[in-house]
Amino acid sequence: YVHYLGAYVLLFQAHFGALVVLGIGFIARSVTLSCSVPLLPVTTKRLSSVHLQHRKLRMMAQLYVFYILLAFALWVVDQKFCPSLHALPVNPQLHAWWHLLAGLNVHFGLQFVMALRQSIRDEALPATEWWGEWVIGWTVKTPKQWVGGLRRRD
Repeated sequence: YVHYLGAYVLLFQAHFGALVVLGIGFIARSVTLSCSVPLLPVTTKRLSSVHLQHRKLRMMAQLYVFYILLAFALWVVDQKFCPSLHALPVNPQLHAWWHLLAGLNVHFGLQFVMALRQSIRDEALPATEWWGEWVIGWTVKTPKQWVGGLRRRD
């Protein structure tokens, strides 16, 4: 009964929104500490001095944030305007888009953390590969010549 009236849905959305904000805060701090650049866009001159592997790691974090914010917005719109959306000639299926975007968010979040952990453990640049130019990325084994190349920051 409570769920039907919307109180549970609002509480759940507020809780999930808080988790999104905390996740973005964690990723932003991790990017700043590991890549020496902020998560948000900076001038190209400053970014051009950052190593390509750090830029790729930062892009993973930015895609993580982008996908979860877009997914959360679509989910809230779907919850709020569900009857109106179903009355449209073509149903936009926002709940399905929510699942797709949340899945991409999880992928980029896990790959970011794996690349970051690997680079700290191996004292090396984060090793990632991308399909397309910046479409989908994943962590790869650190090349031997990179291991021990970076000092840990204590």
